[in-house]
Amino acid sequence: MRLRAGAGVNPPVRARLRRLRFALLGTAAVVVILLGVGAGLMQLALPWLERHPERVERWLAERLQRPVGIGRVDAGWVGGGPLLALEQVRIGEPADGARTFSVPRAELAFNPWAVFARDRATSEFRVAGLELVFVNDDGNWRARDLPFGAGGSRGTFSMGALGAIEVRSLSLTVEDARNGRSVAFDVPVLRLLNRGEVTRVLGRARFAGSDSPLVDVVADLDLNALTGEIYAGGRNLDLAEFAAQPWPGGVHPVGGTGSVQLWARVHEGRIDDVRARVDLAGASLASDTPVDVDAATQVLPRVAFERLAFAARWLRDARGWTLDLADFVAGTVDAAPARATLVRAGAEDAPHWRAGLDAWPLQATGDLAMLSDAVPADARRWLYSARPRGRLERATLDWHARDSFELALSARGAGMSSVGAVPGIERIDVDLQGDAGALLLELPAQALRVDYPFLFRRPFLFASIGGEFVAHPSVDGWQLGTESLAFEGEGYGGELRGTVDLRAGRRPHLDLQAVATHGEVVAAKLFWPLRVMSPNAMSWLDRALVGGTVSGRAVVRGDLADWPFDDRTGLFLAQAEVHEATLDFHRDWPPAERIDAVARFVNKGLDVQADALRTMELEVAPAHAAIAHFGDAVLELEAHGQGSGMNLLRYLRATPVGRRFREQLDGLSVGGRGEVTFGMQLPLADSDAVKLEGTIALRDARIDLARQGLAFTGATGPLRFVQDGFAADALAVGFRERASTLSLAIGSTVKDPRHALEASLDGTWPASAVFADAPALLPLVGRFPGEAPWSARLAIEDAGAERTRLEIASNLQGIAIDLPAPFAKTAAQAMPFRLELELPQAGKPFDARLGNLVHARGVLPAVDRAFAAHLAFGGAGADAPPAQGVRVTGRMPVLDAGAWMELAGDAAGATSGLLRGIDVSVDDLLLASRHFADMRVVLEGDADATRLRLDGAALAGTVEIPSANLIGRGIRADFARVHWPAAPPDAPDASTFTRVAPASVPPLHVVIDDFRLDDASFGAAQFESTPFAGGMRIDRLAAQSPNIRMDARGEWTGAAADSRTQLVVELAARNLGDMMGALGFPGLIDGGDTRARIDARFPGPPSAFALDKLDGSLSIEVAGGRILDVEPGAGRIFGLFSLTEVPRRLSLDFSDFFRSGLGFNSITGRFRLADGNAWTEDLRIESPAADVLVTGRTGLRAKDYDQFMDVTPHAGATLPIVGAIAAGPVGAAAGLVMQGILNKPIGKAVERRYHVTGSWEKPAITVLPRTRAG
Repeated sequence: MRLRAGAGVNPPVRARLRRLRFALLGTAAVVVILLGVGAGLMQLALPWLERHPERVERWLAERLQRPVGIGRVDAGWVGGGPLLALEQVRIGEPADGARTFSVPRAELAFNPWAVFARDRATSEFRVAGLELVFVNDDGNWRARDLPFGAGGSRGTFSMGALGAIEVRSLSLTVEDARNGRSVAFDVPVLRLLNRGEVTRVLGRARFAGSDSPLVDVVADLDLNALTGEIYAGGRNLDLAEFAAQPWPGGVHPVGGTGSVQLWARVHEGRIDDVRARVDLAGASLASDTPVDVDAATQVLPRVAFERLAFAARWLRDARGWTLDLADFVAGTVDAAPARATLVRAGAEDAPHWRAGLDAWPLQATGDLAMLSDAVPADARRWLYSARPRGRLERATLDWHARDSFELALSARGAGMSSVGAVPGIERIDVDLQGDAGALLLELPAQALRVDYPFLFRRPFLFASIGGEFVAHPSVDGWQLGTESLAFEGEGYGGELRGTVDLRAGRRPHLDLQAVATHGEVVAAKLFWPLRVMSPNAMSWLDRALVGGTVSGRAVVRGDLADWPFDDRTGLFLAQAEVHEATLDFHRDWPPAERIDAVARFVNKGLDVQADALRTMELEVAPAHAAIAHFGDAVLELEAHGQGSGMNLLRYLRATPVGRRFREQLDGLSVGGRGEVTFGMQLPLADSDAVKLEGTIALRDARIDLARQGLAFTGATGPLRFVQDGFAADALAVGFRERASTLSLAIGSTVKDPRHALEASLDGTWPASAVFADAPALLPLVGRFPGEAPWSARLAIEDAGAERTRLEIASNLQGIAIDLPAPFAKTAAQAMPFRLELELPQAGKPFDARLGNLVHARGVLPAVDRAFAAHLAFGGAGADAPPAQGVRVTGRMPVLDAGAWMELAGDAAGATSGLLRGIDVSVDDLLLASRHFADMRVVLEGDADATRLRLDGAALAGTVEIPSANLIGRGIRADFARVHWPAAPPDAPDASTFTRVAPASVPPLHVVIDDFRLDDASFGAAQFESTPFAGGMRIDRLAAQSPNIRMDARGEWTGAAADSRTQLVVELAARNLGDMMGALGFPGLIDGGDTRARIDARFPGPPSAFALDKLDGSLSIEVAGGRILDVEPGAGRIFGLFSLTEVPRRLSLDFSDFFRSGLGFNSITGRFRLADGNAWTEDLRIESPAADVLVTGRTGLRAKDYDQFMDVTPHAGATLPIVGAIAAGPVGAAAGLVMQGILNKPIGKAVERRYHVTGSWEKPAITVLPRTRAG
């Protein structure tokens, strides 16, 4: 339902409203007309005002109530009213005592329309560039040098009839002289509105010289009484825009948005009431003053809150003042609000303080206080690092004086980080109450974490800790004590009792006793004091304490200022009983286990006495450990133990010494038992600098070196060891069934610093025991009979070289050398021997010296390397060996070449190709028992052949042995001379020198230019042989000279151990006398064309040829000649020729034949040779004087006679017989018979018979009965 317009309205009322409307419209029209008329009149008056500035001066002076001077007036119409621009304006006169100031330009504006606008005036005086200062120097605020008013004191400000004063670019300074603070602001526009006695101030201000946002400023003040209300603040402020500005208290905002509002009530210049409301989101504040965190670090701290909000009021009254802080939130958005109250009452010099807190956050309070430079620097530093946290659920304080107060508080979840000497606590609940007489601190049983990095490395985590503390005031502080603080920590538990004296300006004094009722050894790691123990000491203790249980007690008494207690300034004593503990005292050594000990900590030292412990199955008791000073941190350990040799060795292998010399100890086993004693000094700061000394006393132990195949029995004596080595000095051992002395040094105990190991073994052994580990020498060991003192030295070079050297030495006195010269010696002779080689020996060098006889350097054979050596005889040093084989040089006093050739033949397979060269000078070369002086022997070879060159007065020539096709080419010998001496009487049988299979002898081609046998000269000689399936065929054995010719042929057959030679030898000479002279018996026979033939067999090689061995026949034919001399045994035909070494030696002997003294027409005969005898039945000597018939036996081996000699003189002739046959197969006895009848004229021929017996040298001749010749 719609109502018709005007329906329901009373008609009289409607009429009155219509009339009112018309009246208002009319009034407005009149006012507008009047204003327009006024404006017009004002515009007409503007030029007049420009010409009369004094009118304007007077008008302003009346309203400002101060003299005004104007230099010039420019009038104009601006907007809705006139505007007078005033230049060179001066307000005030010096004579009136007020401040005089001048401005170059000001404005006087009129606005008749201002009546229709808020906070506008019809007349405004506008000025710019003024400075205004508000000061507080006596607790009251006042304006200094106020530019308006009759004077500079209170009660002189007046705006008169001016509606408003507008100050532009105002510089406003607020000085708080009492607190030494001053803040300057820039005010772009400040308006002062005339409200009678009250002046309204409107403006917006910012910090001077900045671009910070403008803050609203509103005040209603009686500027003469300085009484009124002031508001400053804003909403939706961004605090980051204020960051660059100086703020009081040294704190400036960094960020945050929200409102900051401040209301203040001023009465006669005093602030009596202040209210504030702050509500910021994301608030961040920073300090202008850095915090010295430590000597090298400064920081400008900041704090941030999700929300920072509070409402506060400070109110002054006659009794004092009260501060209330409500709804305080500094933290998360949903943080519970807190409340605080602080009341000051009482006299100025005796204040009475009351404070109360509810649910107060400690962290926010500490953070805000830490930012302000009004807080002492030490407190700021502690607040910055400690970050106290938690909540004061309730706290009250009623304080009159130090000796008159009451306190009660309850803290929940309180905590702080450790700073310096102040420990840190995490989430502690504590109740405190008391007064000036005593304070009671109650610690409910609770879990707690305490951090004290100043003194301890790790936090203490208590599963439960609780008790009560009572604090009593003392002369200069407080004494805090407890009867029982029970604690249960990680692996330990006990009680603490005692007192702590807290004194002003001094470190606390402790008198505490702790009892550990139970605990684990590893829990002790929590209690190493940093200020006492070095980091290395603690690191060692951490690693060393592995397991076990402990109980004990501790006492601390003294000032912490003296901690750690030196010079007996205090006492720290702890004693612990340790059971079944494990001590890993060094990372490289086996740990000590199952320790039962008592440990005592006294101030900065440690002393441990162990009754029993074990380490790797060794029983150790007693043992003592000590650390005199934890600052130096040197562990001194002494222990004595015993165990089996096996366990002692296991322990040694587990030590650094054993690991370092693992290779040397590999394969070593020790039996029996022994005792170990050692002392150790271990600097915990440098565990590698450990000093260790100890001994292992072995008793009848067996030592086996499996790798070396060595075994020692009955080892008795001390084995010393140090941290980097061990040694055995003269350890009595049995080695290879002989008592000996073993010495050993490894590591630092060696004499030569280049060595890692040195060992020596001294004793008396046969050569077979010394060289039992050299199989290659075993065939020769039998040639070294006897025993001699030996010394073996083993040295292993240190890391890098890694060489093992063995030296074996002996004077060989007691051992004979059954080798050919020059090495042969008797057991009684001393001949120093030394051998040096590397191990393992394969492919390694060696060095050997035998007296001054020979020096050898060489390389032992290996898979990829052949044996090589250089032998230098005569005292000269050996050179580097050849690439392979043996090279021999130098000078030998004697060389038994034949014997060496025999040995070489026995080892032909092993030595084949071994010699790479010989070049020696020999004073006496012994060959087939013959001596050759001043010989040079050279053996050299190439790919084609090996050549032996002999050069001396008796032997000179070359023997060439081809390297290939030996059977086809054969051995060739070319001699310029061979002067072969007679065999000495004691010469061995030539057949013993050669044990060679005849068929294995290659073809021999021997040529001698000058061949002599003893005194016999055979001229040029030649020997040719050819091997065949059954042996060796002697194709030709010939000698040719002007006086003698010999041809021989035959065969050498059989095996090496059982061979025979068959020879046919033919001798011929034109002159038997010359032949005898060539054979070395000159002057025996003159003339005699001779033919001789031997056809015989004999055992052995051709070199074994001798008449006493022949089995065959000998025939001889001699034509006419004369025997010149007859002496028994003087002439020997056979036995004068000897050819040896075919291949070793070929020898032919011819016995004596005739002597002079008898002319003869012929000598003929035939001998049968067998069993060392020569039998003949028909040896006939026919001469002009007589005929001689010799029959019977001549002992060629026994050298005796059993012959008959029939002498038949020719009738009527004188027989000048001067000699007969002697000392040979023709019979020396005949010569003696002849000698008996020579030179006797025979008138009538008488036939005689003689019987010759006896030896060749002293034959016996018996004359048989005479018979007359026919």
